[in-house]
Amino acid sequence: MSEEAEFAIVDDFEHPETARYFLHLAYDGTNFHGWQIQLNAISIQAVIKEALEKILNIPINLVGCGRTDTGVHATQYYAHFDCTKPLPDRFVMKLNAVLPGAIAIYECIPVERNAHARLHAIERSYEYFLHTRKNPFSRNYSYEFLYYPLRWDLIHEATALIPTYNEFKPMIKMDKENPVYTSTVKEAVWEQVSEHQWKFKITANRFLYNMIRRIVGTMVLIGREQLTLEEFKRVMDEQAEFKNIKLAPSNGLHLNRVVYLFIKNT
Repeated sequence: MSEEAEFAIVDDFEHPETARYFLHLAYDGTNFHGWQIQLNAISIQAVIKEALEKILNIPINLVGCGRTDTGVHATQYYAHFDCTKPLPDRFVMKLNAVLPGAIAIYECIPVERNAHARLHAIERSYEYFLHTRKNPFSRNYSYEFLYYPLRWDLIHEATALIPTYNEFKPMIKMDKENPVYTSTVKEAVWEQVSEHQWKFKITANRFLYNMIRRIVGTMVLIGREQLTLEEFKRVMDEQAEFKNIKLAPSNGLHLNRVVYLFIKNT
């Protein structure tokens, strides 16, 4: 997905007492270099893994439901890990005490040993925020778009077309080694949150690398009348390449819902 990426998964159930747990969590991605562990950069995955290993005193392989990029936030996220011994009392409280304030653990859920945080997610939803008046309290969580008026009627018309497509080559960076361009989009809609703020909601079975940020960047061009609806339709119908499409900033993007058949969504 990606806003997702593939992970190397190593499941080790040699120990008969091995149990699998899902962590239900949220994070402010402002000061992190995304979810996935990276060399010479702090990531959400690395910080939680370190906290788990500190509390449990065993090596932990932590697998997330998907990759979010630098500066992207999550109001709902799931990750799984395996443990070969009982979890300590008040485990969630102890984990939160070790973690920084930008990461919160809500639940630790026992699951079947083959349950997988990424592979078994059947639906994901993101929200993207954009505001049109300078606001110091929104700048880390919303795209500050100040200097040009937007034709929201054109944006709405173009956005309504997105669920009619199931291939999104124009919206992603081409990857010859992993040529997967399909996504089933269930919902795509802009809502006005306040006089100066808008929210883009999109739900799909999977998301491709930078797909949402490219969609938002494309909608902004349409709203500025730098890309016509006819040209948008032509490129999407032909699955060609958009010229001069810029990624919308990462800070406006929030993963807000991940659905599993075996977890009651809250």
